[in-house]
Amino acid sequence: MERTAQKIADKMKFLLILFFTLIISRLPSDAQTSIGKADFFVCENPRALIIKNRFQQNLSETELNALSPFAPWRIVDENTLLSDQFTEAMKVSFKNQIYYILKNETGGLINLGDAGKSDIYKDCVLVHDTIEITRDRVISFAKHYSGDGFIRYLSSGERLSRLFKYRSAYFSESASAGPEFGWIRLSGGRGWQPFSKPQSVRTSNIPEHLRERIIAKFAEANQTYSEYFSYFNKKYDHEKKIPHWVVVITDEKITAGLEPSEYTSPLSESTKYLLNEMENILLGTEFEVSFEMGKVEVKMKVRSRK
Repeated sequence: MERTAQKIADKMKFLLILFFTLIISRLPSDAQTSIGKADFFVCENPRALIIKNRFQQNLSETELNALSPFAPWRIVDENTLLSDQFTEAMKVSFKNQIYYILKNETGGLINLGDAGKSDIYKDCVLVHDTIEITRDRVISFAKHYSGDGFIRYLSSGERLSRLFKYRSAYFSESASAGPEFGWIRLSGGRGWQPFSKPQSVRTSNIPEHLRERIIAKFAEANQTYSEYFSYFNKKYDHEKKIPHWVVVITDEKITAGLEPSEYTSPLSESTKYLLNEMENILLGTEFEVSFEMGKVEVKMKVRSRK
């Protein structure tokens, strides 16, 4: 009886989080985004703009300090209205958080002229991988796609996260001096190579009882998404795709990602709740759960070689 009551309580918490997520932000429709591609807004001094957080409130000092120069803002909706149904804004996402950049009466971003160099890059190909520089002074790091705004030559051993590709260049984040963003151009394998994290000393199968409980959590989330989105699609005559977790199981780990991938940011709060539930399941075991680049991963805790 107690277990049944707890399961009902857990599902109600998940539903409430999902409900407020849907109320706060409109989920993307098929016409707005395509899997694997996105539009990005990049500017030199984002602090000059008027930006609201996902609750459409003024940013705190901590949030303002996190606005890095040339940070890539993924455009969720280039033309939207705040909840007052009057204030125009561009809805964007950065580090899986939603923001609103306010517009003026002519449809331009407020104070854009004070924000330095800015551009919108259309139909960018999402990459999200890491490379390592293998030779000094072969690859340059620049502020602008054109190659202007030279920052420095990259050094051997330096690592960069390639975030997206626009035409012939990659917009990247330096893992060595971050947060620092810029453009690189790569020529074959000259001066760089894909970076792979060192393997753990130990490998072990995830015990069946843990594996079943983790998979059950993903199944419960998928069932909730299906019920909830089906209800709203019918009630409001929408045709939004129903998000679901795609789970891949190997001997060493369980990996899962939301499909369609554009739901990763809007459903970040429900994902956090799901991760908390998995952390409780794994508490006191040799396994851990992590979330990076839109992927949930459950695997044995790493113990580095000495």
